[in-house]
Amino acid sequence: MFRIGDFSQLGQVSIRTLRLYDEMNLLKPAQIDKFTGYRYYAIEQLPRLNRILALKDLGRYARQIGKPCLVVALEEGIEPATFRDWLAENHITVLNVAGPRASQRPGVYAAACRLLDTLLQNSGA
Repeated sequence: MFRIGDFSQLGQVSIRTLRLYDEMNLLKPAQIDKFTGYRYYAIEQLPRLNRILALKDLGRYARQIGKPCLVVALEEGIEPATFRDWLAENHITVLNVAGPRASQRPGVYAAACRLLDTLLQNSGA
């Protein structure tokens, strides 16, 4: 287990960013000391932090070139109403889906298809 300061250095983010990600339920500490409230992170959480940072960069790049971008973590999904609103606000007629290769994350293709099927059935698209 890494203390928050050590994990922030390992992940090359600020302690403030880790606290924000905790508040946003993006990356919760693996353990919180019940007496001190100190946050501890596990090395296994580093890939998730790196995905969060990569997706943040992708969204920033999309905005810079004037393209709408909606980032959805397959594990967490998204509310159909949020998806429907995003489609309408951005006048989306074509979806481009990007993510890790199936060779790197077995089952990701099927999970993405299930999520899209659910969202599109509930969006009226």
